[in-house]
Amino acid sequence: MHGDLATGSDVIALVEHLGGPAVLIGSSMGAASVAWVAAERPDLVTGLVLSGPLLRNPPTSPLLEHLMHAAYRVMFVRPWGAALWASYYRSPLSRGRRAPWFEEHLAAVRTAMSDPAHLRQFRRLTLQLTHAPVEPRLVDVHAPALAFIGRRDPDLRDPAAEAVWIEQTLDARAVLLEDVAHYPHHQAADDVVPATLAWLAERPRDTSGRLVLPVRGDRTDPADR
Repeated sequence: MHGDLATGSDVIALVEHLGGPAVLIGSSMGAASVAWVAAERPDLVTGLVLSGPLLRNPPTSPLLEHLMHAAYRVMFVRPWGAALWASYYRSPLSRGRRAPWFEEHLAAVRTAMSDPAHLRQFRRLTLQLTHAPVEPRLVDVHAPALAFIGRRDPDLRDPAAEAVWIEQTLDARAVLLEDVAHYPHHQAADDVVPATLAWLAERPRDTSGRLVLPVRGDRTDPADR
């Protein structure tokens, strides 16, 4: 199985194994997974950092969804699947600013997708992925969140509007980044890392220095984000 809940279940198991709670960081669909964990197991989550978050399905029609799935079945197969994904990963997903090590990273992505088993599982992910189970659970997320959204993210019809929606739906501070697409954490690390560390420094801690678990129903005033 693939998808937000499957990944979220693995995250729960990991945080329990490590003796959490923890601040969870999620990128793209991984942001939906960690948000679901915060709703499902609030005792394990002291905060969320979301990079290029996809927390809900985009507006679409059954016909368009069917056509997209048909395209995925053709696109993500050998011998062209790895090259197609690498091309899409380069642009539009990573258009704009890029890390100095981007080409090395992209080569590693293509190499990974050249493995038939990896490509097969990726294709299955594209066919199974839906954020429908996560969106209605967002009202149950009480952990504070920091979200980074690229203004050139191709997965968002209106990145600025999505930032407003995330701030209104979660106890979140959303940061819009110029000339950044879907991967703020590696496209704009010089912005993301200091902002994340500063945000973490603002979080309340107990006498031992550990971040305090949020109180259910106690959300930050938007003016204080």
